[in-house]
Amino acid sequence: TAYGSYNKPDAHLVRDSVVVGLANSACSLFSGVVVFAILGYIAHQEGVAVGEVASGGSGLAFVAFPTALALLPAPNLFSVMFFVMLLSLGLGSVVALVES
Repeated sequence: TAYGSYNKPDAHLVRDSVVVGLANSACSLFSGVVVFAILGYIAHQEGVAVGEVASGGSGLAFVAFPTALALLPAPNLFSVMFFVMLLSLGLGSVVALVES
């Protein structure tokens, strides 16, 4: 209820809820496609099956994204930006937990 106090009384709650849910689902699908595309690339480069590249779980992002970042033109810059983004997402989640 803490976040509800920031809304105006005539806010469109159903529309906002649908938009947030769809945006969350779209981001999840896109990140899944990106992770498995990178895993497929790694498997192709090493000549092994995709299942042998990574065991699974949430650690896939920590295998796939650093590998993809290393292939970019300025890998150090993009790596720092990626991990600062992860840090800010984590801190934002903590603030949301404390505030609600």
